[in-house]
Amino acid sequence: PKQRAQELEKLRRFLKQELSDEQDWLRFKTYFEQAHSGFYERLEKICPDVSPNEVKMAAYIRMNMSAKEMAHLLNVSIDAVNKARYRFKKKLNLSETDSLTSFLANL
Repeated sequence: PKQRAQELEKLRRFLKQELSDEQDWLRFKTYFEQAHSGFYERLEKICPDVSPNEVKMAAYIRMNMSAKEMAHLLNVSIDAVNKARYRFKKKLNLSETDSLTSFLANL
């Protein structure tokens, strides 16, 4: 638990510096996988056709980021994030009443 909290704090600090290129994303992905072991593998098992942007969004949602924070990191509008979340939820075959955040938190 304490180590996990430290890893999450590393992730938060890293995100504040912004993910500007592929190298930054790969470093983030490594830190995230250390804190959330097996998350990407489980996501790809449930949804084999998950896109790279959906993987990023899933990680941000798993970290409980707001649409505004995700929009800033992905360099898109809040509306674009909300639409992407809706499409991703649909792709995962979740109902309207299912929470994408809860689903990814329990993955």
